[in-house]
Amino acid sequence: MLQSIRDRSQGWIAGTIIAVICFTFAIWGIHNYFDGSNATKAIAKVNGQKITQQTFDNAYQRYRRQMQMQGKGVPTDQAVVAQLRQQILQQLISRIVLSKAALKQGFRVSQEQVNAAISQIPVFQENGKFSPARYQQVLSVMMYQSDEFMQTIHDALLDSQINQGMLSSAVVLPTEVQSAMALHGEQRDLGYLLVPASRFKGSVNVTPQQVKAYYTANKQSYMLPEKVSIEYVQLSAKDMMTKVKVDDKALQQYYQDNQNMFAQPAQRKVAHILVKLTDNATTDQTLKAKAKADEVYAKLQKGADFSALAKESSDDKISAKQGGDLGWITPGQLGQGFDVAMAPLNKVGQYSKPTRTKYGYDIVKLEAIKQPVQMSFEEAKPRIEKILKQQKAEELFANDSDQLANLAYENPNTLEPVAKALDLKVQSTGLFTHEGLKIGIAAKAPVVQAAFSKNAAQGNNSEPVQIDDNDVVVLRVKQHTPAAPKPLALVQDSIKQTLVEQAAMKKAQAFGQALLQKMQSGTSGQSLAKENNLQWHYIPKATRNQKGMDPAILEAAFGAGLPTEMQSAVASAMLPESEALITVSQVYPGESTVVKKSNSAALYRRQLAQAMGQLDYSIYVTDQMTKAKIKIEQAIAAP
Repeated sequence: MLQSIRDRSQGWIAGTIIAVICFTFAIWGIHNYFDGSNATKAIAKVNGQKITQQTFDNAYQRYRRQMQMQGKGVPTDQAVVAQLRQQILQQLISRIVLSKAALKQGFRVSQEQVNAAISQIPVFQENGKFSPARYQQVLSVMMYQSDEFMQTIHDALLDSQINQGMLSSAVVLPTEVQSAMALHGEQRDLGYLLVPASRFKGSVNVTPQQVKAYYTANKQSYMLPEKVSIEYVQLSAKDMMTKVKVDDKALQQYYQDNQNMFAQPAQRKVAHILVKLTDNATTDQTLKAKAKADEVYAKLQKGADFSALAKESSDDKISAKQGGDLGWITPGQLGQGFDVAMAPLNKVGQYSKPTRTKYGYDIVKLEAIKQPVQMSFEEAKPRIEKILKQQKAEELFANDSDQLANLAYENPNTLEPVAKALDLKVQSTGLFTHEGLKIGIAAKAPVVQAAFSKNAAQGNNSEPVQIDDNDVVVLRVKQHTPAAPKPLALVQDSIKQTLVEQAAMKKAQAFGQALLQKMQSGTSGQSLAKENNLQWHYIPKATRNQKGMDPAILEAAFGAGLPTEMQSAVASAMLPESEALITVSQVYPGESTVVKKSNSAALYRRQLAQAMGQLDYSIYVTDQMTKAKIKIEQAIAAP
């Protein structure tokens, strides 16, 4: 049973693993909670397992990096940031609880399964294949060590076994499908009126004392964001290339040692007639394809025009329109089989016998020949010079990178020794927030993160910050402006408007509830709308997804009770700028006894089963969280 669930979960996780990369792993970076953190400061304990401040900071910074990489703004409002940090802590706690629970219940994930899942993630691939270099590059950008990331994927796979097991094992009865279809297909005659808050704004009086009290109670919502400016030195292999000199002797030697790099191979202009054949073709299919190709070849032997025959018989429809023309090609470009077909062709106009290639059976015609061309040294010199300069610059970059790191560490309070030793310029930026700047060095997410790190806040040089493979920066904070409340004078108009809107909405709700009581006593909504100069809207046979209607009104209308012969059902809904009062005068049940559309029934069955499975999983999660021993040791430190 467990193995079957494991197998199903692997197929699912392979299809959705990129979602784990792009969102959840940004806040599930919790490898350290299995081993304990090197930091001793625990902010929470889950079943005796510590979540350290360092573990939390890593998860929070990964979230910030992910938002920046997606081009989304990182929250700066202190109230929003505080809420976000609590959510991340809850995610960390949840991951520990669920991973431990899955292990306790006997679920396991092997290293081979983790490796297989990682290799299928598109962001780690180049040309459709897993690239170790690309893998390390992405993990570096996302602030992960390989073992940390593998642990994250392990946990996701582990928990998915339980999740997918519940989703795949949920059972829905035919009667439940019919009931759901009937409920979904239900229609209702409904009417409604809106009591707009704008009607009451003129009667609201906001005093300066109320504005000040609101400001005092909600200062966190009116904060000027924290800002820093930095000074930095940048080491770039690209910049080094402009300083590197290469002598003519080295250029000559490289040219002699790499003749093949500067030779244009022979080219042939060819056309073909293809009888297509797949790799998994049966013997019968292969024999039929060969017979068709032989028939075409026989026509050519009798003098048929190759171009006309290609248009008529070739399965390569794109080239067939051009008489089979494939243009200029070089050996190896179209595969070994094609090279075999072309090998005996040495005169323009010759064509090959039907030859098996990776595409099927090909008849190839030679249209023209270009002889190989060797570039002269003078022609190749600019290219060679660029290659050698780049190689030398990368060597210098590697050496200088080590010196950069050492000097920045040995002189933590200044960048001058670094700049002098490596002939670099100390540059600076203007003030910027956690969102960085639009252009320049402060537009780079790793730089912004380092600028707001605890190390930088203490006045130290940062560690080398990698921008890309051959570009690093060391920075230090030049100016720091802490987050602070905006002056009352700057926000009082905004606060006054907020208070007016809140008070007007309360009056609209109170007025609406008074009208609702009259409607519940039998007064028609239409007459109340007329008496109070409000607009009445009537929608016959409205559906649950009625176009052009506010979802909140529909939800309230279909959540109201059933009307009687004497009394409509009534309900209310609070909208952003008004109170809605709703009546339901007639209900038309959907189809329930006969399911005519089997496709619809199958769709409902799948959706219900998924919903029930997800409900089971939610109950399971709630149960595990309830049973867990969770202790918050101390408040989360500010970022």
